[in-house]
Amino acid sequence: MIDSTTGLFGIRFISDYAFFTALILWGIAALLYMYPPAAGFGSSSNKAERVADSMVDRSKSDKVDTLREEENSQMFTKLFIAGVPPMALCLLATYL
Repeated sequence: MIDSTTGLFGIRFISDYAFFTALILWGIAALLYMYPPAAGFGSSSNKAERVADSMVDRSKSDKVDTLREEENSQMFTKLFIAGVPPMALCLLATYL
């Protein structure tokens, strides 16, 4: 609908919609995979951040970081799998 009025992306075929859908899903999945949750300031080169990090009880924050990393991995897998049908539709519409 938006593209038919604006012509912004130049989408004219169903395979184009499928390709851009897969591209968006896989792009978000790649960001979740490449940038896991940070593990604190312990590896920082700033002395104040290292001192502040040494005063923090890491037991609870490590559990939260582990949980967030597991959730990111699950969401990555879901988004990657969700991008497979649009890409298959794109390839089928293009070559058939």
